Amino acid sequence: MDKFERDDITVLVIEDDETTRELLSRLASNMGAKAVYAASNGAEGLRIACEKRPTICICDLEMEPVDGLAFVGGLRASIHKEVNEIPVVIFTAAKESVHVKKAKALEVIGWLVKPFNPKALATFLCDAVKSRGSAAAPAKKPDTTINV
Repeated sequence: MDKFERDDITVLVIEDDETTRELLSRLASNMGAKAVYAASNGAEGLRIACEKRPTICICDLEMEPVDGLAFVGGLRASIHKEVNEIPVVIFTAAKESVHVKKAKALEVIGWLVKPFNPKALATFLCDAVKSRGSAAAPAKKPDTTINV
């Protein structure tokens, strides 16, 4: 499994299912994340993102009371560049094109469809973090994503 090349990577996992949230958090930790923050909905995730400013977020789509797209919209609306440019990967079972189009408009970097391949997700996250802030091409998406 791929590991982050830098030792300063922080990850925010926003997922309402506790088991999935734990699994994703453990994956990020095993990849060498310096810190992994977890939230059970978009409102809590937005608060943590503004406070901790993670390197990357993995976010579920369908959550209450604030869903994943509303979370990303809140990030993108921030006046703080360090917050509004945080890369987000949507992690969901949903495949509806209307959601994908909204995610694309919000500059989501990937759309990972559940169930997922941990190795492919690790590779994608490493590539995304590596290319962040550089002129490099966007990270290669795992086979289980819908291009956004």
